[in-house]
Amino acid sequence: MASLRKLGRRMRQFGPLALAAAVFAALLDGRYASLEGLTVWSSLLLASLALVTSILWIKLIQRRLREEQSPVLAELEVGALLVVGAFAVVDPYGRAGNPLYPLLYLLLAFLNTSASPRVTIGLTLLALAVEGSLFFARYTAEEGWAHLAARAFFLSAFAFLPKIALAIESSTLRILGQQELRRRERARREDARRLRLSSAGARGDDPLSDEQALWSFAAVAELEEAVSNTLEVASLALRTRAVSVFLMEPDDEEGLWLFASRPRDERNLRRRFEAKEGLLGAAAKRREPFRLCGDIRGIAWYEGREPIRSVLIVPLRDERTPEPNGKGKFRGLLVADRLEAVPFEDADEELLVACSREILRSIESEWVMNQIRKDRERAEGIYRAIEKFNRSTQIEEVLDTAVQEVRTILAEHEKDLVAVTTVEVGEGGRRIHRVERILGPRGLEKIQGLTFPEGSCLVSQAVKHRATLPTRPPPRSVCIFGEDTVLRGVSSLKVAPLKMGNEVLGTLVFGSEKRRHLQHVDVQTLELLASQVAQSLQRARFYAQTQALADKDGLTGLANRRVFEERLEHMLNLAARSGRPLAVVVADIDHFKTINDTYGHLTGDEILRKVATILREGARNTDVVARYGGEEFVLVLADTDMEGGKRTAERIRQEVERTVIATSLGPLRCTMSMGIASYPKVPREELLERADQALYHAKRMGRNCTFTVEEMERPAAPRAIGGESS
Repeated sequence: MASLRKLGRRMRQFGPLALAAAVFAALLDGRYASLEGLTVWSSLLLASLALVTSILWIKLIQRRLREEQSPVLAELEVGALLVVGAFAVVDPYGRAGNPLYPLLYLLLAFLNTSASPRVTIGLTLLALAVEGSLFFARYTAEEGWAHLAARAFFLSAFAFLPKIALAIESSTLRILGQQELRRRERARREDARRLRLSSAGARGDDPLSDEQALWSFAAVAELEEAVSNTLEVASLALRTRAVSVFLMEPDDEEGLWLFASRPRDERNLRRRFEAKEGLLGAAAKRREPFRLCGDIRGIAWYEGREPIRSVLIVPLRDERTPEPNGKGKFRGLLVADRLEAVPFEDADEELLVACSREILRSIESEWVMNQIRKDRERAEGIYRAIEKFNRSTQIEEVLDTAVQEVRTILAEHEKDLVAVTTVEVGEGGRRIHRVERILGPRGLEKIQGLTFPEGSCLVSQAVKHRATLPTRPPPRSVCIFGEDTVLRGVSSLKVAPLKMGNEVLGTLVFGSEKRRHLQHVDVQTLELLASQVAQSLQRARFYAQTQALADKDGLTGLANRRVFEERLEHMLNLAARSGRPLAVVVADIDHFKTINDTYGHLTGDEILRKVATILREGARNTDVVARYGGEEFVLVLADTDMEGGKRTAERIRQEVERTVIATSLGPLRCTMSMGIASYPKVPREELLERADQALYHAKRMGRNCTFTVEEMERPAAPRAIGGESS
């Protein structure tokens, strides 16, 4: 029994493929070349192939209906049987000019419609192999290579045509879907902006974070649902053609835009129009409820001519934000209209006024929630900025953090102006201002680094009066950074001084092109950030001064021994990598102890400072000049060999010798002795020691002279004091 079951499994596994191979062999033998040549055996073989293919096809369909992933081998097996069987069916009608041959093309296209790429490639290769085998097995002059190439091309084209068509269709649908999503997203963003549920300056194409976008879209959707429900009730109660809400544009008080209507008929309603047009313009100007009935003109809120015969218009007034006349701020209009000449009554007006209050309450609720979110985000941004300022120890880092954090917290667009300026007291006690950092519209980057004197510009006045300016919206052209720098188009502007006790370190500038004056909370935030910038800037300056004191000798202002050793190691590493020389000069003031004992230490300090100045002026900017200890100094000369170090040292020695030093006890002179060593002639670990040995050799040779290591190591004749070594 086991062997029979095993045999059955083998038959189910290899039987269909063996049957297809038998039909293919019959094809090559010409058994299906003509209807007259068909035998019982070849007919039974083809019928068996059709039966087995039908059974396997039904099983494959059942597996797909059960949502099972059909194996690639199963699809290939059914496809192979169908391809071989199709060749056998069309073969009796000849090779050239066969009217049934297009059925093969359609079969391949059908099989590959939902097949995987591997199945498509496999079936295509099988069809090409069968076609090629038949061509070579029954080659005739009538059917040449052109026929074979044409059939191979069409077999391949029809096999991959469904895939190409599906790819094009899916790509087109994806692009259309993305365009529709972007259109809806832009509309949502614009609605959120108009409802003041997002940044007031954010337009449809402005970037929003995912959290901001989700919050704004959810708020708009919730508000639309609440307002739509109110309009639905009003429409049913008043038996209107439509009830619509038109709101004022936040950036343009001359425009009205359609927010919602019931029944929903936004295709016939205008999305936006001027508030001065028709009846709505009159209602916006009057700002009181009124009714009309009969032959009405000025129906401006519909696209075409609508036969509106009765209208009731109620203003939307925000009582929490009163206008100068004591009434609530005008936010928009609630409009109900009828096609019948049935006038609205007092009860209808009371109902619509109640609906307007409910609509305003819904809008105000979302405003409150949005303001809470903004306050939370602003507080988090301020805390984050304070943490960054507290971690900043470098002046450049403080300035960069200042402009970036102000932009993050206050800016609504990349074109908003953010700048930091500093002020120093120049000659004559006049203040000199400098633009340290600036972000904003293109072209402003050229202002960075600009210095300008005290004057009537806003930055100068803010520093002078220690107050945030201007107190009113600025004019169209305003001088912010100096008298010669005029900026245009800055509609909202504040310049906050960086106050630190009684001192003003500079200003923090923020401006926007939007026609909206900065709110009180915005000004408070800017002043708070300005205070943090001032503290961090002062702290960074103290840190820089402390660092400078730690790096310099307190008496001479030269680099101290620690800095010298660090720089020497760094410069030696550079010289080793580049293969360039480096010279070290060790110098010592001659008879300095005698000077101290004779004239006192204060006079000795004056001589040390003057000699340090001569050394600093005699070296290059790339060289290191340090006080090594007591009256001993050291120079590290980059890209300098032994001879070059000798020339530099001799020039400095001669300058010291001829310099008359004015001291509190009268003019004095002094001399110096110097020793020079250079890398790579002297190993790096011996460089300083050998230069010091050359110095003491110069002392032994009479002082007031310079010696290199090479001169020290070769015999030399005695020399006069002040002369060059031999």
